[in-house]
Amino acid sequence: MKRYTNWTLIIIGAVLALLALSSRAWIPVVQPYWVEEETVDDFACASYVTSEDCEALRGIHAQNPEYAEAQLQAMAPENTFEVIDLEPSEIATRMRQTIGSSDDPDIITIRNGVFNPPRNPIHNATGEVRIIQIVASGQEAVETFVRLDGGTDESFQVTNGPNLHVYLSQHPDPTTPEEVMSGDRGPLDLGPLRGNSGRQNYELSLDIDPSLYGSLVIYCPEFDQIYGVAPFIEQ
Repeated sequence: MKRYTNWTLIIIGAVLALLALSSRAWIPVVQPYWVEEETVDDFACASYVTSEDCEALRGIHAQNPEYAEAQLQAMAPENTFEVIDLEPSEIATRMRQTIGSSDDPDIITIRNGVFNPPRNPIHNATGEVRIIQIVASGQEAVETFVRLDGGTDESFQVTNGPNLHVYLSQHPDPTTPEEVMSGDRGPLDLGPLRGNSGRQNYELSLDIDPSLYGSLVIYCPEFDQIYGVAPFIEQ
């Protein structure tokens, strides 16, 4: 009877030891490779992203899985596209024809800036920004718009993200969502970004004073993410 009891205790002890070793609490100590495999398999990059983008997405996923999944979907080829809007000279010609003037309207750049160097492979915008007014000679007709482009023979580019918007921020060079939203008036939302590349115009109401804003920001309000900042150069 005593021998039977000893074997029972031995078997029970062995079972408890196996359960303890297989517990997730022990994994970081005795089975670190399990943690690594689970982390790698937890987020799968798509074939359309580069290895550099994939590494950045994994870092995002570790902090915010929902944002990482939305970002990956936004980068799909079917969700990225180019917009080619009218050149300022073409808008001026259209204005002249509309008002029946024989003189070409004046094209005036009242604010301009260049996008800061990329923060990382995902939050990456390049190109330049101009706020342009087109004024017909001898007339009160004025068109004011923000133009995103890349300068001579180039185009504006930004990594496509979930529900990106174009903001004018009062902050001269925001690096945080709080700074984007700062100021007595807060930012001016010009609407959704219409394309992640190309030459794009965003109309400004004539009652907007562009001098009140210090930068243009490509921003994701859903996840509070800054994709690009172009500080305006002081005139």
